[in-house]
Amino acid sequence: MTEYRNLASDLIKWIKTKLDFLNREIKFKTLEEFETFENFSYVLKNDELSKYNQLLQQLRSIDEEFKTFQYHQSLEPDIESINLAWHELERSVHCIENDLNKYKRLAIDLDLIERDIANIESKQLDSHSKMNYMNEIQSKLDQILTNYRTLLLSNEQIQNLLERIHQLHLRININLNLSSIPTNGFHQILKQE
Repeated sequence: MTEYRNLASDLIKWIKTKLDFLNREIKFKTLEEFETFENFSYVLKNDELSKYNQLLQQLRSIDEEFKTFQYHQSLEPDIESINLAWHELERSVHCIENDLNKYKRLAIDLDLIERDIANIESKQLDSHSKMNYMNEIQSKLDQILTNYRTLLLSNEQIQNLLERIHQLHLRININLNLSSIPTNGFHQILKQE
């Protein structure tokens, strides 16, 4: 029973420490900080969770053994509380991994949109084609904006994404406005000179 109590308190303490860390606001401003957190998440999931999962299995075995012998005292902390804490930790790790993956995808999508806008800006397209391309890009950007709202990241990351989305919206709007200006007079005069 003392073994169980010691193992259980070690496990609960470890879970609490990790949950406290994971539930604090995650902040990374640079790619280096992002990669550091990503490495922490990887180590937690692949090394620490498996190590402590063995401890959890050991506690479950002790609990089953205790029930088998039908002792009249209860084990503290009870295995249900430990299981709940463990599942909360797994859920937190999973949510953060999902957010990190979404954040990476959003950053990649924004890079692609930026590249697409630059490609369209560099081409000599008629107004109608340019407007069609820009409207398609605008739709993609709106989808990105919708996706970013589901992220549970800190304000700094959200603000960086929002600023980037805002800048891309401005570029699209400028291109759309320039495409809608009649070109039959002004551009031809410039070409003749």
